[in-house]
This record gives sequence, structure tokens and C-alpha cells, in this order.
Amino acid sequence: MPRILILCFITLFSITANGQFEQNNKWSIDISGGLSNAVRPYTAGYWSNTYDLFHASGGVRYMFNNKYGIKFDGGFDRIKNDENGSNGTSLPFQTNYYRASVQGILDLGRVFMFENFSNHVSLLFHSGAGFSMIQSEVNPESDPMANFMFGFTPQFKLGNRVALFVDASFIWHIYQQYTFDMHNSVAKRGFDGFMANATIGFNFYLGKNETHMDWAYTPCFPDMSYLELENKNLDSTNMALRANLKDDDADGVINIMDDEKDTPFGKEVDCRGVTITSIDVVINTDTTADSTTDTTTTTDIDTTTTDIDTTTVTDIDTTTVTDIDTTTTDNTTTVIIDKSGLTSIGDINFGLNHSYVQGRFYSVLNETANLLKSQPNLTILLGGHADITGDEAYNVTLAMKRANSIKKYLISRGINESRIQVVSFGETKPKFLSKTAAGRALNRRVEVYIQEK
Repeated sequence: MPRILILCFITLFSITANGQFEQNNKWSIDISGGLSNAVRPYTAGYWSNTYDLFHASGGVRYMFNNKYGIKFDGGFDRIKNDENGSNGTSLPFQTNYYRASVQGILDLGRVFMFENFSNHVSLLFHSGAGFSMIQSEVNPESDPMANFMFGFTPQFKLGNRVALFVDASFIWHIYQQYTFDMHNSVAKRGFDGFMANATIGFNFYLGKNETHMDWAYTPCFPDMSYLELENKNLDSTNMALRANLKDDDADGVINIMDDEKDTPFGKEVDCRGVTITSIDVVINTDTTADSTTDTTTTTDIDTTTTDIDTTTVTDIDTTTVTDIDTTTTDNTTTVIIDKSGLTSIGDINFGLNHSYVQGRFYSVLNETANLLKSQPNLTILLGGHADITGDEAYNVTLAMKRANSIKKYLISRGINESRIQVVSFGETKPKFLSKTAAGRALNRRVEVYIQEK
């Protein structure tokens, strides 16, 4: 009865533990080779090498869970007369030794939680029993016997499919009838026969899962309570950073870099958050500069007047118009516009090297068109911008194309083109930091301003 209870307990424990690690491989093939030493018994005048260089073994192993398993294995040893050392020379002989056994496996690496200091080192203990046999040409008979063995197998994980191991095994024989040299029978029976093996080999793991039971474990996490104070300090620092990264006045410059903390809403600022009172713009007078604009509007200013129409750009500073640089190349002229009469209604952004209006801005432009229709006294100024990608001349043209794209859209919504002024800033007036991809994306824009006639 106690034996039945013990068997039930072991079975139940194996099933429970197996369920915890069911997503791990269980089978492996173990192959090794190395040294053997047949210690005793021998006939007088015969003895074996302290170590023999020919031993081979292999087996199939199945792990019920990450601690317990079973192994079926076999081995071969060649035992021959002593040819080494200074103890004299044995009489010549050669015996072949065969072994098969069934062994239980205990994974000491998992029992003692080696994973706490290394997840690539483990240790197996194996023990079991089986049958052995020795044969020799000097004796026509074979000598079958029972064996009992145990050993230790350090493992070194090389990957999810293979591990390197070394093994030391010790084998006792029961009912060995002949000496290892096979010349005489054994006078003493019982556990008199003894040999040892030292091998090196590989575990090859089988199965569709990533990890084998040899390396399946639940990591033990150390007590982290001592980090509580440091976590509080980090939280305090994070709160300060969040405050500095806010943009309280919504001017596009974060608080920590903003030299003007209370910029009025809608005012344009420089990269330090200071309001810009006047800006340089470029008006394209080349009738062929933008192939997307028809020939009646390529000057971007009403062609019915050779001078700038004061009914549409009353905010142009007439004291500085006489300073237009007529020697500027690429058919562009530079003027200074006073922005104090302009009201910004936002930016329309564009993709890299693109000048078409994205669909996500249609609703904003539709509202702008409705505002212009409801207020006939208003005109609109479209300021095109580019990021620093590309050369300066290209960016002037690209910025103008972006502004003209919005102009065309507003015209398609029923706004007279005489109420729309288009200018290009090129890359000269970045609103955001150009060192970052996000900043460059925001600098690819058209600024929309409303002004009264």
C-alpha cells in the first residue's frame, strides 16, 4: 500500500509540474565519447590502462518536467592491456564491453536554481540499472551481467537546439563471471566488477517549441524595494520635465526654450518664442516659375496694376518698397511686410518635396473660403515655406508652388483671385527647429493670414 501511494504521488507531481512547463520540448538525443577505465577484476599478470581512449555512448532522454526525466542509453568500451606508465607491461589482451541501461534523471540545475546566477549552465544527475556483456577472442563464451550505475553531467547551453556536456559515470557489475581479460572466472561474486567513464558530448534537443525542459524555469526576481526612493526622485524629475516640455502660450516653442512666455495667440514667433514684428518675403515675378499656375496669375499679384495694388496689400510698408532689390537673380524681389495688420488663422502643412494640398486640410480651407465669402472686406495672404532640404533656389520655387496650390483651391471654392496674395519665404523663415525630422515636417507649410482691405 505505501508503495502505491508513493507511485501515485510521483505521478501526480510529474503531471502538475509538466503542466506548468507544457510549452517546452521534452525529448533529446545525447551522444558522447571519451575515456574508459576498467578497474577490476583481472587475472594475475593482466591489467588495463589507467585510461583507455576508446569509449562511445548515446541515448534518448525524455523529461517529464524541468526537474525529472528518464533516459535509455547504451555504451561501448574497448578494454586492452596496459601499455602506459612505469609499472611494467600487462600480458596482451583485448576485450569488447557492451552496456545498455535505463536511468532516472534529476536536473540539479533547476532544483538548485542555477538560473539565479547563469542561464547557460546546469547539472544533471543520472542513476539506473541495466545489462552489460564482455566478449573476447580468447574465450568463446560471452559474459552477460547486470549493472548498476550513477553519474553527474554538467551542461553548457550553446543554443535552443544544442548543449555541450561532460559526464563522469561509475558502473558496478553483478554476477560478473569472468575477469575483464576473459582468461579466468571470477572467484568473488557480487559487486566486485567496477569500471568508470569520462566523456564529452552534445545534447540535441527535439521538438517544435523554442526551449527544452533542461532550460525551462521561472526567473526569481530580487527585492526591488530599495529602489523606491530612487523611483520617487525619478517621478519628481519627470514631472519637472513634463512642465518644461509644455507650450503654455501655444506659440510652437516649448516652455524651457521660450523667451517670451505670454505670446498672444496667433502671433508668429522665432525659434526662441519671441514675436516677429516684420518678416522678409519673396514675391515671384517670373511668369514661368510655377508651371502649375496659369499665365494670367503667375505674377501672384493682380496683373491689372504694374505697381503693387494698394487695395489688396494695404499692409505693405510703403517706406520700404522703394528698397526692392532689382538686381536679385532668379527674377525674385525681396520686400519687407509689416505683419501688424495681419491675423493668422493657422498653417497648412505639406509632404517632403510635395506641393499638393492634403485632404486632411480641406475642411480648414473650406471654412476659410466661407469666411471670405461672408466678409467681402477681407483679403488673404498665403506665405509659402520650405524646410532646409534642397538648395535655396529650389526651396523658393517649391514654397511658391505650395502657396499657389492653396490659392487654386480657394479659387475653386468661389474666391476671387484678386483677394488672394501669394508670397514665398523659401527656407529662410523656419518656425520650428530644423535639426529634427519633426521640426522639418512642420516647417513645410503655408501660413494663412487674413487682412482687411
